[in-house]
Amino acid sequence: MSSSAHPSGPENSGDSNRNFSKSTAATKKILGATKRQWLEYLVAILLGNTIYYFSLQPHLPEVFQHKGFATDWGLLVDFAVCVGVYGLIRLGWKLTAEK
Repeated sequence: MSSSAHPSGPENSGDSNRNFSKSTAATKKILGATKRQWLEYLVAILLGNTIYYFSLQPHLPEVFQHKGFATDWGLLVDFAVCVGVYGLIRLGWKLTAEK
């Protein structure tokens, strides 16, 4: 069997290396997450904090209003809003990917 008939022969090695580098470049991870995931996290945090501080916090009881640089119930509510926004982002990506 000649080397040209084998899948790892010279004519195929360039194509497989090119495909491999494209797939690894698209899925490069930073601290265990892809760039797309980092963007989703950032949007969820920014949008979640905006919703919490401008829409929810003025209407919540004082115990659920976050005081800066303190660990309190408001911080938990803020976190829950950010997690909810992240869940909606992931759900949106999943629903659009199914179409």
